[in-house]
Amino acid sequence: TLIIRPDGSQFDVSFVLNGQIKHLAKLERNESGAAQYKALLAGDDRLSKADLIFRLSKRYGIQKEIALPTAAKENLYQVVSYELSRYSPFNSEQAYFAVKPLDVINEPGQIRVLLILTAKKVLDLFYTDLKALGMSPSFVDYEGMPNDLDSIEDQYNLLPESLRDKPARAPRLVYSTLIGTVFL
Repeated sequence: TLIIRPDGSQFDVSFVLNGQIKHLAKLERNESGAAQYKALLAGDDRLSKADLIFRLSKRYGIQKEIALPTAAKENLYQVVSYELSRYSPFNSEQAYFAVKPLDVINEPGQIRVLLILTAKKVLDLFYTDLKALGMSPSFVDYEGMPNDLDSIEDQYNLLPESLRDKPARAPRLVYSTLIGTVFL
């Protein structure tokens, strides 16, 4: 897994393998950074095949533990979206956010969740710079609550659906055709 972190006018690049983190480079967010990134990928096949995570630093994200009624459990995202301005300096039009249920003892009739968010303007700018360098993040998380890379179940993603890479259409068509033939 490649982890990219913002660091001033640069991106800090690390590689994670078997729980070991190796710092690879600091890339400028311009053409020379793009060339340096291409050279990194060309120098190690593992890097070109690795998932890419963009990890926001505490400077660019917020996390907050909140309590909600148990009834909100079925549609946490919608409930928090509607009330986002109560929990943060943003409304739902100004921020990308994720809600992660916490495994803690709750008051009766309550659930505790972790709200993780960033300003849309901030993430949109970083995303534009990442794409210009030839990077396509699988997901965006926050260093205050990084995703557990070994547990897919508990992962959250601040990257909105509209910015996520779409799976290639050809494999989906082949898969759909195969399923169709099985039922014929």
